Amino acid sequence: MNISKSVLKQLIDDYRGGDLAEYLATKLNSLNEIRSKLLLVYEKMDEEANKHGSAMRELNSQLEAIQNRCPHLHRTFYGDVSGSDTPYHECDLCKRRFY
Repeated sequence: MNISKSVLKQLIDDYRGGDLAEYLATKLNSLNEIRSKLLLVYEKMDEEANKHGSAMRELNSQLEAIQNRCPHLHRTFYGDVSGSDTPYHECDLCKRRFY
């Protein structure tokens, strides 16, 4: 594990006596354990984000297939009074937007 000079300096500044080598080994092992656990958590978070992304893509695909079958007979117009957004029509049944 690479330790920056500033971290090493902080460890030495916090040292209060006793066997310096043992103190540093204990602290470095603790930091290494934290780093390892963080890496595992980040890896699991990435896996979950990928799973979530896959699930959302599948749901969006299903939604699009259903919306493609909708005749869009009843639409509501949503104008933008502020001028900052594009006005659109939205199908009242399937919620597809038409710009």
